[in-house]
Amino acid sequence: MAIDPLLADLGRILRQHEFRKKGNRWFRNGGEVIDLLEVQGSQHGGGYFLNLGVLLRELAPLDLEPKSYDCHFMRRLDEGGREAPAIAAEALAWFDSLASRRKMEALFASGESGALITRVAFDKLPPLPPIPPPPVPVRVKHVKFGAGVITGTFGASVDVAFDDGLVRRIRRDFLEDV
Repeated sequence: MAIDPLLADLGRILRQHEFRKKGNRWFRNGGEVIDLLEVQGSQHGGGYFLNLGVLLRELAPLDLEPKSYDCHFMRRLDEGGREAPAIAAEALAWFDSLASRRKMEALFASGESGALITRVAFDKLPPLPPIPPPPVPVRVKHVKFGAGVITGTFGASVDVAFDDGLVRRIRRDFLEDV
């Protein structure tokens, strides 16, 4: 497939996923991050490269249209004679793997980040709050409230959310597992 039709098809797919185009770059503002796909012409002929980038807003200036070298995570995508849907699927999957700071931290921890950001810069961010444990279903003994879900703990008591929408603080010894 020639370059122009491939890029036109890729652009149509990216627009369906809320990307907008400016020059040779497509952007998507995704809350915590900005996703970027940039077409870079080759210096040695008529070819091109597809650069992907993800910019973490917490570490970025207010510029909402970064270039690939501004991004905290960067990857070069190999076109390799593939059609636009296959290229877009690979790019969108990579963007999804970096869609939040928590996902970025997990990628750093795995050692396979492909990140251009230094660990020192990332460590300047305030720590993320811990992920709360999943709710535990319980039943209240000897009380008409019935079953509910623990939503918080307070020493010898817990907050339990019931089907009627109310949350009640109950002593732990009045609860049994469902």
